[in-house]
Amino acid sequence: MRQPTQLDQGQFLIRFASSLIDCPVDKIEEIISQSLENLALWAQADRASLIIEKSGGQIASMIAEWGSKGRPSLKEKLKSFDPKVFHYWYKILLEKGEIIKTSSWRRLPLGAKAERQFLETAGIQSLLLVPICQEQRIIGALGVSSQQEKVWPKKTINFLRQASDIIARAFKRRQRGQTMATLIRIGEAAATTGNLESLLSFIHHSISQLIPANNFYLALYEAKKKLIYFPYFIDEKDQKPQPRVLGRGITEYVLRTGQPLLATNKEIEQLAAAGEIEIIGTIPFVWLGVPLKVDGQTIGVLALQSYDQKVTYTKEDEALLRLISENIALVINRKRNEAELAAKEYFLRNIFMSIQDGLCVLDNEFNILSVNQAMEKWSSQALPLEGKKCYQAYHNRSEPCEICPTRQVLATGRPYMEIVPLKQEEKITGWLEVHAFPLIDSQSGLITGVIEYVRDITARKEAEEQLRESLREKDILLRELHHRVKNNMQVISSLLNLQANHISDPIAKEMFRETQRRIRSMALVHEQLYQSANLSQINFSSYLTHLSSHLFQSCGVSTHQVQLHLQTEELFLEVNIAIPLGMIFNELLTNSLKHAFPGERKGEIKVILRRLDHHRGLLEVADNGVGLPEGFKLEESESLGLQIVHTLSNQIRAEIQIDQSNGTAFRIIFPCPSDSSSF
Repeated sequence: MRQPTQLDQGQFLIRFASSLIDCPVDKIEEIISQSLENLALWAQADRASLIIEKSGGQIASMIAEWGSKGRPSLKEKLKSFDPKVFHYWYKILLEKGEIIKTSSWRRLPLGAKAERQFLETAGIQSLLLVPICQEQRIIGALGVSSQQEKVWPKKTINFLRQASDIIARAFKRRQRGQTMATLIRIGEAAATTGNLESLLSFIHHSISQLIPANNFYLALYEAKKKLIYFPYFIDEKDQKPQPRVLGRGITEYVLRTGQPLLATNKEIEQLAAAGEIEIIGTIPFVWLGVPLKVDGQTIGVLALQSYDQKVTYTKEDEALLRLISENIALVINRKRNEAELAAKEYFLRNIFMSIQDGLCVLDNEFNILSVNQAMEKWSSQALPLEGKKCYQAYHNRSEPCEICPTRQVLATGRPYMEIVPLKQEEKITGWLEVHAFPLIDSQSGLITGVIEYVRDITARKEAEEQLRESLREKDILLRELHHRVKNNMQVISSLLNLQANHISDPIAKEMFRETQRRIRSMALVHEQLYQSANLSQINFSSYLTHLSSHLFQSCGVSTHQVQLHLQTEELFLEVNIAIPLGMIFNELLTNSLKHAFPGERKGEIKVILRRLDHHRGLLEVADNGVGLPEGFKLEESESLGLQIVHTLSNQIRAEIQIDQSNGTAFRIIFPCPSDSSSF
């Protein structure tokens, strides 16, 4: 084998570095594998290999190998092995970061049994392993070996170290490419993975391909509830924490500060001693956490921790995790929003489907977008309903209905209600009350569709019809009752009239006439009730007009002698007020007609009916006649008529005011609720 010169080695290293710089990242291992033969040649070895650690140093793998003709391959045997098996080499190479060199396996310490046995079995006498370092972390080793005993010269060691540095930079470049590929895969997974837990598991696996991630968790903060919870938590020492109120753990420290934290166990203890954090769970050897931020708001924390002193993290790992976290935060926030939206949609869908009244969502072209079970039940003959025109599915028409709430909404932009028949096989089987509401686009303000709320009112309409029929029957009965009461009173009045005709005593006869007038005042109320549209109230103004005319005739008073002035406004009174008040008016007007204008004296009587306020009305009967006797007191009057006035006023809780300044004026202030003022 030709001994290469120093110039040859330099040219090789330049070409080796250039090829790794210019090649695609997925070709880096292939180029390294192709270069191992020349590397072995210039190291004067018959075997060259590249070993890379995985899973934070827990596993190692020979990813590339070259051996001279006849040398058995070790690649399959060392495809995946625990480097701690070779504890002697592990301590030198991975823990101390020093090279391993031996001229003969027989010179290895007797305690290095695994190493001695391996070299002897593989037919290797001499071995040289140079660590490959990245940011103070050993990521693998570049090795050459020979089946002959060999002392490795310093220039060969330096040559191998330079080659390992080139490989380290190439792997760094590959790591960046892998990082970008990881971000792309995470983005793709976010679009295809069904739930957040599966996505987080994929993220964990992807990160573990870049840096050690045996202990990995993700914490999310729910600001509305001020809770921190852990949707994904993988840890060798501690159980998955339950959701908790925001406290002062190391996770909350990153949430609170919004800054990444890389801390050893000693630094964690110092933070706790300073009151910055509280220790929760097992203290790791090293802890690395980065905030997950969206629009400047911290929504969670991505954390790695190691309990093994041989697995640590560096500032470069922190930078890598920060880079990944930016994309992960967006992905997780979108996924969480999608999950929340899906939950809300599921919730609303359940409400939509559980409502017993019908719901139908339509677009601007009358196409059915969605219906609930009630609509499907009413239109089972046209299933499925979605995708059909509403007028086709519900009414078997080729064009929109003439009376159509949806068409009204689309035309006016305002809610609309209509009652439509429910038909099955062209027969009306019931009635539906359809309320239509516009669906407005929040951005454009345009109507994008209509939602119809449909209620089966068949039972209600049947009940209303029964109620109307019952009311008609009751109306007829009440009218008949008032009519018969009026007729019976009329019979009584006629009997009194017949009896009066057989009495010669004028005083007794007049008593019969007064009784007739009182009966007439009550009969007139019932007469107006059965003639009125409202069977519970009468127009008292009209009542006063009729009763006044009757009393003038009954008392035989000419309107030429006594003039009547009616100043009344329309008041509708309940029967329990109208009858007593009517009798009071009967007595007062009769009293004026009989006693205010003796002989041929002329005068006038004024009748006023009006509302005083929301609760009271006024009935005034005033005349300019001779007036009442001096010292008159109503409660002491011996007149039957005035006693009736006093008694009935108390009965309806009316106030009586008497004015004798110009004749006589009786003012009756009676209860008159505002809902009785009109009909």
